[in-house]
Amino acid sequence: MNKKGITLIELMVTITVMAVLIAIAIPSFNKWLSKYQIEADTKDIYALIQDARAKAFSQKEDITIVVNANTTTVKKSDGSVISSISTKTSFKSNTINITKRGIISGGSSILPTTVSGLNPQYNCIAISDLRARLGYSSDGSNCNAK
Repeated sequence: MNKKGITLIELMVTITVMAVLIAIAIPSFNKWLSKYQIEADTKDIYALIQDARAKAFSQKEDITIVVNANTTTVKKSDGSVISSISTKTSFKSNTINITKRGIISGGSSILPTTVSGLNPQYNCIAISDLRARLGYSSDGSNCNAK
């Protein structure tokens, strides 16, 4: 017989091999996804800070940034909300003030609440008077700017 197609045994072997490969790949993928999420959330907050500095300087108005767990809010001096973002990564509560000259004051580094063993490139934001820089925190208490 010269019939074309695959047998049931060949199909079962192929499915078994694919199942083993998927079982090996899923933990690595989940780890990569968690690491990517931490980096993305940190970069989102960093972009929000840079945008707030530009608004404070261009509009000549003091601005406050409030980081509270999974929510970061930008407020004008009168308390009205300019913008807000939600993150999947939880960050330690912090309040950062930006003067109408674009100077950051009254805040320390923005750090994640828990530091996992994922080792992302960025997981915190180092705050100084003149600038905010992305950084890495291995212990959850100090942000080393990169």
